[in-house]
Amino acid sequence: MKSLGNTGMARINEDFQGENLGSALVKTIGANQTSSSFANPGSLKGKLVNFEDSLKGLKDEMAGHKNELSLLKTDKDTLRVELDRRNQELKMSLVHEIRRMEEDMKSHFNSQKQEHGRLQQQLNGLKNETTEMQKLIIGLQRQITEIERQVGSELT
Repeated sequence: MKSLGNTGMARINEDFQGENLGSALVKTIGANQTSSSFANPGSLKGKLVNFEDSLKGLKDEMAGHKNELSLLKTDKDTLRVELDRRNQELKMSLVHEIRRMEEDMKSHFNSQKQEHGRLQQQLNGLKNETTEMQKLIIGLQRQITEIERQVGSELT
């Protein structure tokens, strides 16, 4: 078996530019070896062929992973758009609900304010009636006292 030195590798790089290194080595070594050594998996050429097959398998697997990654990125983007849409819907729904609740609270507040005014008027009316009744009671008590004094003085 011939050893490839620096000049051999340079020649391989010059002769087989654009091809992968494994193919270039197999072609170069194949020119220097007999076809019987190709069948032997322990030979350098057999090992290179196995290496090329492994590389091809890894490239195919990597391409599959890249496709899967691309699909996952697309799914992620789709989910992001859907999530943003749902967030926007929820936000609009909540804003609408909050506005409705604010209007309800204002309406209830105004109703309570009106009820408070009405009750305050009734309370003021009752206070006035109470004051008038107290004045009447005081007047009646004076009359009773005056009558009692007149009756007492007539008896004596």
